[in-house]
Amino acid sequence: MIDLFTLDGAEVPPAPVLVCAVDSWVDAGLGAARARAELLGTGTVTPVGRFDTELLVDHQARRPVVHLDDGLCTGVDWPELVLQLLTDGDGRQALVLSGADRKSTRLNSSHVA
Repeated sequence: MIDLFTLDGAEVPPAPVLVCAVDSWVDAGLGAARARAELLGTGTVTPVGRFDTELLVDHQARRPVVHLDDGLCTGVDWPELVLQLLTDGDGRQALVLSGADRKSTRLNSSHVA
């Protein structure tokens, strides 16, 4: 069995609201991306965990971003899929799922227990 999710150790409240705010090719005008940024800016964000994008993201469709400085590679940003706990100023909590949305064509039911 392959672990598709790794916990970062944050305590999750029982039955939280889940906001699914993944990057998407249908996000015309980046409206969802702006809404996600605004939402995450309203309180304290605590990492809950991350998904294994090696299995879940088609890296041919969602290529990493390579940073170049004077022709030299200074870094690579790989697509991520992360789960965060947002706590607003009133103490209300919600989970926010954000990152890459493209499924890998290699993933099938034999990878998930």
